[in-house]
Amino acid sequence: MDPAGPAAHPTPVPGYGAPVRFEVGQFFALTQVDSLFGDGATVLDGGADVTYVSAPGELAIIVASGYRPDGSGVRSADDLVLREPFPAGVEFASARAAFARLPDGLLCLGPVRPGSLERQGGRLREVTLWFDKPLSYDLLDRVRPTSPAPEPPSLGWLDLLPGDPLGAMEQFAAGWFPDTEPPREISIVSPALGRFHRTPEHCGSVFLYPSSRTDRDRADGLVAFGQESDGVFRLLFEAAGVNPAVYYEGLGDGLVAEREPLHGFLLLFVLARAALDGPHGGLAFADADQVRRLVEPLRRVPLRPLRWPGPRTHTYVGPGLVVQAGPTEDGSEVFEVYAGASHPAFLRPLRHLDLAWEVFNG
Repeated sequence: MDPAGPAAHPTPVPGYGAPVRFEVGQFFALTQVDSLFGDGATVLDGGADVTYVSAPGELAIIVASGYRPDGSGVRSADDLVLREPFPAGVEFASARAAFARLPDGLLCLGPVRPGSLERQGGRLREVTLWFDKPLSYDLLDRVRPTSPAPEPPSLGWLDLLPGDPLGAMEQFAAGWFPDTEPPREISIVSPALGRFHRTPEHCGSVFLYPSSRTDRDRADGLVAFGQESDGVFRLLFEAAGVNPAVYYEGLGDGLVAEREPLHGFLLLFVLARAALDGPHGGLAFADADQVRRLVEPLRRVPLRPLRWPGPRTHTYVGPGLVVQAGPTEDGSEVFEVYAGASHPAFLRPLRHLDLAWEVFNG
């Protein structure tokens, strides 16, 4: 087959031995698919959603279009994710091109390059491939449609603030993680921590210890109840009091007191995990005007700002959306922005804010 026509980017296709000029977004009808790859290519079955086309030193991936958060497919404008099963003979170091399978043909997604490999017990579980150039949002919406958006979680928990942050935490978590079974462990150290541990589990970059790990043997009488995942800092609170003060150890010189006591901190902590660590979201650096436009349609959580991840991190919420924004630690006028969504459709309004996203999968 001679894939004639102008090309935006040369796309290596297995079986030809040289870059073949397919244009990103170029469509191939079902009648063309059989002749799309060279005679030296081998087709390998990767399950219902993935087909691999392999030749010596070259690999193309065909993924079914659609939104599958737990399966294989296009994840964002920047990457696609592949999950088991992986057929024998597939060499991801040789990945060269990707296509999306539509009901009536294939759509070229362009050149790809190997990203990360995730193994568990020595077994390959997940592979990430990066597009050489990001897909346009129009193309992304064709191959990873996320509309119509589901009903967003209720924001009724805001009505409990500032008086009942623990009740607000429980209502938010129940709406944000509706299909997650909460653990049953109850903290013997603090009733507030017990209520936290009964909210749905969501592992993040900072985690709070279960009661079995809570450290109460410090000489200063403070209780260590959590830490940053890389051990940069620990979280502590005063042993006395129903709603004690919270401190960071390792975030600065000596102990650094959080602005909100434990009850408010736990709510902000759960919101931070939704913004920073969820599967749908983004990270950007912005100026004050960009942040103003970003948060203008949102509601600010009426609690004092967190001291992490930035020294003054405010939290904002909207339908299906949690945003945290604050100036960076160096005192410049650059703001660090994290956005998390319960579904990628709720990130769509953020596409057109001209933010320089470091990561964004909306």
